[in-house]
Amino acid sequence: MVASSFECTIPIEVLRRRSGGRDAYGNPRPSWERERVMAFAVQVGGDWAATVTHPQAARYDAVVYAPSSVGITAGDRVFYLDRTYEVVEPPGNWDANPWFVPGLVECRCQKMEG
Repeated sequence: MVASSFECTIPIEVLRRRSGGRDAYGNPRPSWERERVMAFAVQVGGDWAATVTHPQAARYDAVVYAPSSVGITAGDRVFYLDRTYEVVEPPGNWDANPWFVPGLVECRCQKMEG
C-alpha cells in the first residue's frame, strides 16, 4: 500500500454544529464550533458533476479536499475566502483502497446565503 503524499497548505475553517439550546419558540437553536485546519485544495465555482450513484447532474459552489482525519461530515460548514459553504452530502472517502490511501476526503459544498 502506498501512503499519501498530499501536502495540505490551504487554511480553512470547519464549523461543526453543536447543540445551542432553544429559541423563544422552543425550536432547537444550533451553535457552531470553529476548527482551523489545513486543506490540500479548494475548488471554488463548481461545475456540473455526475456521479455513479446519482447520474443526474448536480451543481456545487465549492469542492474541498481536506484530510480524512479532520472528520468532516454532511451538514458541517466550511469557511474559506470570506464565504461560508455547507457540505451537502457525505464526503467522498477513498481510504479503503487496498493499493493507495490518499488520506483526503472530497467535500462538495453549496454557498450559504444571508
